Amino acid sequence: MLVFAVYFVLALIFGAKPILDTTKIEPAKALSPNYYLGISKEPGFKIVSKSALTIKIALRSLFRRKSATIRILLCLTTVFILVTVAVAGGIIADQTTKGWVEKAIGKDMVVIAHKEMCNQYRLLLSKFHKVEEISQFNYTEDKYLLSDELPNWLNQISGILGIEMRLILEAQIREVPGYILNSETGAHISIGDRREGVSLIVGVEPEKVLTNWFLEGEFLKKDKSWEAVIGDSIAHKMFTLPLKQELIVFGRESNRFFNVTGVCVDPLNNGNVTYVPLKDLQNVTGISKINLILVKIEASSNRTEVLNRISVKVAEVNEDYEVFELNQILEENIGFLDYVWSTILFLPLFSLASASLCLMCYIMLILIEQRQEFGVLRALGAKPKTVLEIVSWQSLIVLLSSCALGIAFGIIMTLLILVPEPLVTGFTIMEIAGWLLMALAATFVFSLYPAIKFSKKSLIQIMT
Repeated sequence: MLVFAVYFVLALIFGAKPILDTTKIEPAKALSPNYYLGISKEPGFKIVSKSALTIKIALRSLFRRKSATIRILLCLTTVFILVTVAVAGGIIADQTTKGWVEKAIGKDMVVIAHKEMCNQYRLLLSKFHKVEEISQFNYTEDKYLLSDELPNWLNQISGILGIEMRLILEAQIREVPGYILNSETGAHISIGDRREGVSLIVGVEPEKVLTNWFLEGEFLKKDKSWEAVIGDSIAHKMFTLPLKQELIVFGRESNRFFNVTGVCVDPLNNGNVTYVPLKDLQNVTGISKINLILVKIEASSNRTEVLNRISVKVAEVNEDYEVFELNQILEENIGFLDYVWSTILFLPLFSLASASLCLMCYIMLILIEQRQEFGVLRALGAKPKTVLEIVSWQSLIVLLSSCALGIAFGIIMTLLILVPEPLVTGFTIMEIAGWLLMALAATFVFSLYPAIKFSKKSLIQIMT
């Protein structure tokens, strides 16, 4: 809305200026054929040879109408900046956020847990793309706690790349105010409040984590205790400067302070999640077991065969345990991102319509002003296509100049401002280039409509 308001105000200001100038025009200029609709013919560009005649006529026309040419260049440059930000930003954000989700969930990952726990984990991951209420669930119920022997048996199965053990539960957490040093006064300033909320707490072994997250800060370390990494939703709702603060996890008997070391983007529970060291969570809650296991299967192994082995081994331990793959949930979340960003890519259509209208109006103005010149060319034997070529070159020169500036500034804005740590591949660059070339071609084709209509007029109609 801010960009729209600024653009609208600038359009009113620059659009009103030629009208105000026209009201102040002198009578002699108003009657002169060299001054038409506020576009004065300015000297300074001459044709020095007869080669490439149509290009040089087009350039001469642009150079001697500097004021109008500069205005249309600025207008189209602004439009192409908006188009580039929408197209390049949308495509780069699409690829980047997909990468974040894929790393956070994990590709070719398998979950092992109690059947009801597996279903709950599916719902927690689905909250990223579906709005639904999840009923109360007791994660620490005895039947959900896994056997201590299960991880050891899984290690004996060939084709498994890694095993991650997790203890998942829900708990009340509270923000702890922090302090920062004022560089000017040297005084300590209190930040944050004592806001409370319910969070999904996930206890992990930092050295055995199989997934990866986009982080602000750093993840848990093996040799550190009482640290926490919070999801982005919690960071926005409950903390002022999370990396400068602590949080309290309410256990059964005591409250412990966890130092916030990072903020992660995680689809699990839609970002309402807190990761802490497994041993610390077990100490706080008094629960010595785990309730969920993540397994990573080697890409080179026979996936079906490895899954069958895992299922057989898990069934031997407990028939109520279930094995399911996360690839389906991953595809659903990525599909949701596809839908979101494909919707964003419709926005450049409005900017392109604006660019086409601006360029069409400029071409119409040029045709009206050059009416006598084109009439003389036709009278000397020039064909209608010659007039079309001249106007086409004028349109193309203006369009390419503004497009080059707009794309350059738009790409810089996209990479430096809109997307942190962008994921840019060769395919991404080709996709962006393809969309921008289509936008450029569409704008150019639509802008030629007045020229095509004008070129079909007879000599008498042109001179009248």
